[in-house]
Amino acid sequence: MAGVRWCLGRGTLTFLFLVLQLGCTIVLGQDIQFTRSIYNATIAENSPIRTFISTEQKMGVYLPDPSATVRYTLQESDVSDLFSARPEVVGDFAFLRIRTRPCRNKSQCPNLKVNREVRPEYYLTAIAQSSSGGVRSTSTAEVHIVVQDVNEQPPLFLRGNYAATISEDYPVFSNIIQVEAHDSDSGTNGEVYYSFRQQTDQFAIHTTTGVVSLTRPLNFDQQSSYTLTVVAKDRGFTPYGGLPLTSPVQLRIYVQQVNKHSPEIRIEKQPTVSRNSEIGTVFAVVGVTDEDGGVNGEIAALDIIDGDPGGFFRVQPSPSPGRYQLQIARSLLSSSLPHAFNVTVAASDRGLSPKSTSLVVGVVLDGAMNYEAYFTNDFFNTTINELMPVNTPFLSVAPRSAVGNTGFSYVITDSSLPFSIGTHTGMLSVAVDLDRETTPEYEFTVAVRNAKQQTIADTRVVVILSDANDNNPSFEEEIYTVEVEENRPAHSQVLVVRASDPDLGENGFISYSIANLNAVPFTIDHETGSINTSKVLDYETMRHQYRLRVRASDWGSPFRREAKAVVIVNLINLNDNRPKFEKINCVGAIAKSFPSGRAIALISALDFDENRPRYWITSGNVNDLFSINPQSGNLTLSRPVADSDPLFYSLRIEARDGPTSVSYMRTNMTITNNANPSPQAHARGLKVTCQETDVAEEIEELYGQLEASNQEVEHLPPNYAELYSSNVHEPEFETGFRTSVEVPEDAPVGGTVLTVNANDLDHGFNGKLLYAISDGNDKSHFQMDFETGELKVLMPLDRETQSTYDVTVKISDMGKPQHTRKSPLTITLTDVNDNAPQFDLKQYDVAIPEDAEVGLSFLAVHASDRDEGRNQEVRYSIISDSPSFDIDIITGELSVAGPLDRETNPVHEIRVQATDLSDSPLSSSVIVRVSLDDINDNPPRCLLPEYKVKIREDLPTGAAVLSVQAHDPDNPPNGTVRYRLDTSGSSKFSIDTDYGTLRLVEMLDYEVTQLYEIVVAIRDEGIPAMSSTCRIVVEVVDVNENTHAPVFPNYVLTGSVHEGHINDTEVMTISAADMDMGIDGEVSYTIRDGSGLGRFSIDSSG
Repeated sequence: MAGVRWCLGRGTLTFLFLVLQLGCTIVLGQDIQFTRSIYNATIAENSPIRTFISTEQKMGVYLPDPSATVRYTLQESDVSDLFSARPEVVGDFAFLRIRTRPCRNKSQCPNLKVNREVRPEYYLTAIAQSSSGGVRSTSTAEVHIVVQDVNEQPPLFLRGNYAATISEDYPVFSNIIQVEAHDSDSGTNGEVYYSFRQQTDQFAIHTTTGVVSLTRPLNFDQQSSYTLTVVAKDRGFTPYGGLPLTSPVQLRIYVQQVNKHSPEIRIEKQPTVSRNSEIGTVFAVVGVTDEDGGVNGEIAALDIIDGDPGGFFRVQPSPSPGRYQLQIARSLLSSSLPHAFNVTVAASDRGLSPKSTSLVVGVVLDGAMNYEAYFTNDFFNTTINELMPVNTPFLSVAPRSAVGNTGFSYVITDSSLPFSIGTHTGMLSVAVDLDRETTPEYEFTVAVRNAKQQTIADTRVVVILSDANDNNPSFEEEIYTVEVEENRPAHSQVLVVRASDPDLGENGFISYSIANLNAVPFTIDHETGSINTSKVLDYETMRHQYRLRVRASDWGSPFRREAKAVVIVNLINLNDNRPKFEKINCVGAIAKSFPSGRAIALISALDFDENRPRYWITSGNVNDLFSINPQSGNLTLSRPVADSDPLFYSLRIEARDGPTSVSYMRTNMTITNNANPSPQAHARGLKVTCQETDVAEEIEELYGQLEASNQEVEHLPPNYAELYSSNVHEPEFETGFRTSVEVPEDAPVGGTVLTVNANDLDHGFNGKLLYAISDGNDKSHFQMDFETGELKVLMPLDRETQSTYDVTVKISDMGKPQHTRKSPLTITLTDVNDNAPQFDLKQYDVAIPEDAEVGLSFLAVHASDRDEGRNQEVRYSIISDSPSFDIDIITGELSVAGPLDRETNPVHEIRVQATDLSDSPLSSSVIVRVSLDDINDNPPRCLLPEYKVKIREDLPTGAAVLSVQAHDPDNPPNGTVRYRLDTSGSSKFSIDTDYGTLRLVEMLDYEVTQLYEIVVAIRDEGIPAMSSTCRIVVEVVDVNENTHAPVFPNYVLTGSVHEGHINDTEVMTISAADMDMGIDGEVSYTIRDGSGLGRFSIDSSG
């Protein structure tokens, strides 16, 4: 047997069995046996009737003898109607030939068709039955038949059509959608190629996966949709030379307009919102627009997204599209609300990918509190001395950050108060003289107002005045008059004087004293003011009137204040002394003829009380002979002596000056009988003698005492009133008082500038001085201690803001009336290096060409320093790592110091420092941003110098092979890259000039060309343009196009050879036909198997 096979593993095998008849010996009586227990065979689907299955194996049994017969049957009933078996005996071997059975009628034909898609394989049991010489033998074998595919089924898409929607900014070279088709054939017949029916540079489809990708940018305005026809074609060859099996499907790609622009928010709002606003009050109108078209430009909503956790505000759409109102949603009267809200509103459009914009809306509440910004506290309580001079600052309500801010001002809402406040310093000062006794406490509001004088914040301030000893005690009356009877017991109360002092504490605690320099018979209770007698008063020996100088003194410091009152005490005389007779125990005799009415004796009594006593005879006056004149005391006879009258009388005479003030004396009178009527005789008949008393001397002595008492006079020093009462002298600055002083501008707050020394020659409060700055301290940078005269720094100083202060120093005493003196004082601030140089701009931006020559000056920065002298001189330096630049240290001129390259570093940020020349230098820095303008100094370059790709020779036209990617670091148009193919013979391919997609435009043929070397020329659009090239190597992969197997004219060919022929004797010539063209139709021959293997040979030509 001999077989013929195509070389290189590409051909189709066909087998031919040869029978060469030779002499041989037959052994009889053996059982038959299949050559294999299992055979593998194939048959093409849709094979016509009576088509034999093919196998590379020798299928059958050997005959036991030439006379033996063999019969083959197929045991399986379900295929008995499809296949039939018959023997074909060649020599001693009975081949098992299996073929498809012909149909007996038309209805049976469809069932006898071999269809791989219905049943791809069959399993048969072949039975061989042999009969030889009456001996029967049987053998069985399995036959596995595989149905070989024939490309009869076209690819079918899984869907009737495809659609995809992508945004117009969809990235180039990104996948869009995958189409999928299925081919029920097997092998290459079932492999599907995808392609576009129409030529397009906009999209590409992967040949084997069906993934559609974007190869050029989209533009909704130019084209909003694309309709493409995708063709699915299998890789098999159509039998019988028919047309390729393809299937089309429609792909529609919709371009969605990109939401390019975010909404823009414009707002018109009130500067402040009243806290009394009603719910629904509109305080802002918001306009929202969007430059996009269609739904992308429609505004979906405007919402409050932040800054209003309490829900005090709301958004209300207006009737006009894109217009909204911001309204009050809740009451704003809560005291816990902040001074302002930062309400964030956000607007979003209706785009498929919505864009939004937010804006912070500042809502300032009128009258709301924001203590951190404007006040150091939400409530102030301070105490100051009521003697604090006018223009003396005492309290700052502003934080340091607010001092000097001219965007708002501080005011005291009640202008009638005795205080002032610095408009931009928030420093409270005394505006007019204070008096605690009139108003001990002030509570008022300090407000912060904006430029429109609208209140934006306020706080409460309580100022309590501490007491100073500034009030003299005051008596209820300046002069008191009182009458006091004499003889009152010692320590008897005469009068209670009362004085009051409106000061507090010891300043208002009063003690009393009597200020007479000479002793007076009175004392005063120091606490109550009760004036008492210190001894019994006697009108007859003491002054009848006393003028008491009563002093009321407080216990204040540093000196006591006092007041004086005059108390006039008039002594009332009482009848406290009995009359005293000058003579007592009188004895006398009178003649009986003594005439009546003539003086017998003069009875005289003296009274210290200066009362005239009256006289009476109280007893012994028998028959009323005697009488006495009550006023004068003249004793006479009331009538002539009668004979019946007794001759002896003992008269008891009474001297009385009051009901109980009585004195008595005895006068004994004898009546004699001398009857001589002559007057001389009467005189001689009258003789009265009395005992003298010393009453007159006593009275004279008492009158002397009274006279001496009335003549007592206080001897006061000549300047007594000036020393202790009157404010005579004016205060004086000490000699050498400086009218100018220098202070460094960095003097610490609380530091002493100088101490004012002054004096006043008066005593007490008249000489006690108060110090003040009366003018020139409007911004309250200084404060004078009103008691010590120490001038201190109250607020930070800055020479650059104000270098000199012309103030007026005032000194005043505390006398009444008050004396004052003033002196000018110039305070000059000396410079301290407290200001760093400041650049004119916060940042410098400059552009220079990237090919700027070394040494080119392109910018001069400038910084100024507000200090003086060397503190003001500035030097410049570069402190960043910028080796490509240099700077002039004096002028600040920047220049190029080295080569530049925009592609390496397009922007240089140079940090320039300015430093002053102080011994303790200060500096500041600024960024100089140098942008390099592009020069077309770089050619475009492919990302890879060579691209390699393998593609099958049956790839459909229009297929995207690869994308060449190039980069030019220059800016457009210098960096815009264009592609073109620059190789002859590359007509099989085309390239997208803008995006470098390489596509197949003509079918390939491996047998003609196996390798393509393509040069891609890339060029930028600069002037002049720059270009470069890269290489694409396309290797064509061969596809097996050998569709037909060689065919022998007969299954068995018979030849003969004589015994004894020598080697290399030609026995026969074999020929097979192949319907393929070219190399695929060339046939070669070999002997594969058989009993003659090794005995016979065949050349490749048969």
